[in-house]
Parts: sequence; structure tokens; C-alpha cells
Amino acid sequence: MSNFKTQTIFIVIAVILLVSSVKANTIKTIRLEAVSCELYAEFCLPVSAKELTNYQLLDNGSAWDGDFAPCGLERVGNKLVANAVALRLEVGTHRLELVGTENQSFLVEVTCETTRQKNCKDVIDGTNAINTADNSLEIEIAPSDLLHYDILVDGQSYDGAIAPAQVKAKDAFNVADLFGETFFVETFKVNGKSFQGAFNAPKALVQKMNEWDEKGNWSLNAKGILVGGHSSQVYSDMTIAVKSTGERYLYERFTLNVAGASSIKVANNALVEVKHFATGCSDSISLDGHGSVRSGTASK
Repeated sequence: MSNFKTQTIFIVIAVILLVSSVKANTIKTIRLEAVSCELYAEFCLPVSAKELTNYQLLDNGSAWDGDFAPCGLERVGNKLVANAVALRLEVGTHRLELVGTENQSFLVEVTCETTRQKNCKDVIDGTNAINTADNSLEIEIAPSDLLHYDILVDGQSYDGAIAPAQVKAKDAFNVADLFGETFFVETFKVNGKSFQGAFNAPKALVQKMNEWDEKGNWSLNAKGILVGGHSSQVYSDMTIAVKSTGERYLYERFTLNVAGASSIKVANNALVEVKHFATGCSDSISLDGHGSVRSGTASK
């Protein structure tokens, strides 16, 4: 009888441990929309920056080496304090693991509009792309966005120098800290005309800016900086309030030199193809040694 009881206890303990293990290893699936196919989506981890030091953070099995942003802001005294940290995840599937005393796993699928609609566009100007004087080829993709593309020269991935091209001074605002609350633009002027509106994340602010300033072509770069503006427009600084507390913050406009394109060196008889990793969209050009001959258009 004693042996039967002992075996029963062991079985109960084993079942409890198995259930606990299954619970601990349960993966939560989250689907997010990226700011754009060249940028990222924000995923808010359920731990504070201080608590994160007790974990090892893995992204698809490798140690996380990206940046963090504040999220889950709450008021402590007269300050806004982030009680969680956000990861900026590129388009694709990310298995995130917090390895520590209590392991947590998340499967995050980041999509974007282009990955769904497959709207491809030309990134090589077949007429003006090549400079025959130095065999440089201009690609209409900013250097900071090239990590999302594969550049193939005669079928091999390009590993040569990349130089910025079409560099222009743009108006900019650093809005990387605008997460975890509802915010309100109290003052912002375009050519003296005032605009106001509520938003809850930088992506939503981008939409507002492009509604207020149709010529501005505002966008958000990977560092959370709002970049855009048109040379014919005059922009003011921006005052933004936290709706829950009424606290106001001044976001000063500054000028940022932005490369709108990239330049690579190729042989004057090369076949060059540029392919977007996430969408499969590609554009190509064949050089004949004297100029350029169009051999392909933007396609899937």
C-alpha cells in the first residue's frame, strides 16, 4: 500500500511539472504592422529596462543586438517613466525569447502594406542612372534602407563601396520617445497656418503631418526621427502635450542631411539587379559599355 501511495505521489508530481513546463514554454503569437516595408514595427516587452538585465534576450536564437525604445509610459511625480521597453523589429518573423528565472517566448510576425499588395516600383532610372565617367550606378534607395535589398551584379551579391547620392537638407523632429500614451499636437505651423491633433504613436503622427502638409512627404526613419518637408514651406517647432497629464514638451525642428539614393561602382558591361528581400520586387539594368540599356522593369 505504501509503495502504491509513493508511486501515486510521483505521478502527480510528474504531471504538475509537465503542465508547468508546457505553460512556461507556451508561445504567444503577435501580428504587427510595420511603419513601412523599409522600417520597423514596435513590440513592447512586458519587462522594464531594469528587469531586462535579469534576462538574456534572443531573436530567432541569436542574442538581440538592436536598439530599445521606451514604452508603457506612466507618470511618477512630475516625470514620465517608461515601465517597459520596446524592440524595433523589421519585416519578417521573429521568435523572441526572454531567458531567465521565468522564460517567456513570443512569436512576432511583422508585415507591411507592400508585402501584401506587391506594389513594385522602379529603383533604377534606365536613362540617367549610369555615370560613364567613373562607372557609378545610381540606385534610388537611401543607403540606410539598402539592408532590405539584395544588389546583384552579374548574379553575385555586390560587396563593393556604397556612396550616398541625391543628398538634400530636410526638416526633422526627433519623436522616438512618443510611445505608450495619447498625445496632442498643440502648436505646429506650416507657412504660418496652425494645426492641431491627437495621436498615440510616431506612425500616427506621420499620417497627421502628411494630411497637414501635402507637399511634405513626411516619413519616419529607423532612429525614430520624423523627416520631410518641402523647400517652399516654412515650418515651426512643435509643442506636444501628454493628454493624461497635461504636461507639454517642445520638439524643436532641425535640419538633417538625407541621402535619397545610393551609388555603387560597376563594370561598364555589367547586369545589375536590385531585389527587395521581403516583397520579392526587383528592378534591373544591363550596361553595354557606352551608356545604359534597359533590360528589366520593376516586377515580382
